[in-house]
Amino acid sequence: MALFVEGAGGSTSAGGFNRAAGAVGGGNSCGFGAVVAQLAKSRGTTRPQWERADRRERFMGDKSLKRGGELSRPSTISIASAGTVQVDATVVSHPKTVLARLGAVPLRRLSQNFLLSPHWAEKLVASVCDGAPVDEVWEVGPGLGALTEGLLARATVPVRAFELDRKLGEHLAKTFPTLTLERGDVLEADLEGFAIGKRIALLSNLPYHLSSPLLVRTLKLYASVDRMVLTFQKEFAQRIIAKVGEDDYGSLAVLMNAAYSVESLGIIPPGAFFPVPEIDSQVLRFTPRSPVEGATQRFLQLETLVRASFAHRRKKLTSNLREKFPHVSWPAELEALGIIADARAETVPVEAFQKLAEKAHA
Repeated sequence: MALFVEGAGGSTSAGGFNRAAGAVGGGNSCGFGAVVAQLAKSRGTTRPQWERADRRERFMGDKSLKRGGELSRPSTISIASAGTVQVDATVVSHPKTVLARLGAVPLRRLSQNFLLSPHWAEKLVASVCDGAPVDEVWEVGPGLGALTEGLLARATVPVRAFELDRKLGEHLAKTFPTLTLERGDVLEADLEGFAIGKRIALLSNLPYHLSSPLLVRTLKLYASVDRMVLTFQKEFAQRIIAKVGEDDYGSLAVLMNAAYSVESLGIIPPGAFFPVPEIDSQVLRFTPRSPVEGATQRFLQLETLVRASFAHRRKKLTSNLREKFPHVSWPAELEALGIIADARAETVPVEAFQKLAEKAHA
């Protein structure tokens, strides 16, 4: 079994691999055990040295990578037997070099920014692998495979990837023959069909133009999703984790926090990507709240009510809801929940919206 992050650049952190192995080891569908502890020793490098390099890359990026150069690093870890690690040093191309070889360029319309940082590649793969056993791991927008090989190396279940870019799809098919590759727009794919009878873990350095529509689409897969680890533009992520009364609190925060327990895993700086984006990115882990029968239908009903509630933020909540659901006496329903009659949507907590949705669709 090989563990390798293609196109991630920089020195792979032994400390990072140890942390990842500890996170995923033992009994889940992505674990491979903590046998990589000898990595630093094999390079004759101490753990603090590895970790200092890891921190430099995490916050500053690697200048040679930004220039599009190549960097020698240990990229293949062969698990020969328990307690034995064989490390082969290779030269890994920068995404710019790989794209040139493919006759491709980053496409702005597809929000293509390729992950460079091995620190974050390791953390993202470990985070989606840390949890209960699943039947499949899905990756949306794998690009050049910065996360894909780590998933294939660690997963004991099939890995299914969704890639729209034709040239990148061809590259992925050649590079990862064991990958189940779905080519085309993920929003048009038969996700519900792929998920029938399965528990799914989803990972993505999410193409930013897909952020909102894909999140809403996951509500239709709610009964199948075990966990999701997704990277967004920081501003978008803040809209998801916003609390009631905050400026960013809106329909997205209500929907996602009604369906999922959402945890921030950290901020990724622009230098961790190529091309370098103008803003930070943020990683969120989504864990479905206790699933109950009919949850998907209730979330879709909640979506209808919440979007109506925030349709005109300066209007009173009752005015917005009366336009969409005229059959309900909204002042009375708000009063029953202890909400003042002239309240606006941004002052109403998630739990109250869920109860209002039940009334709207009774």
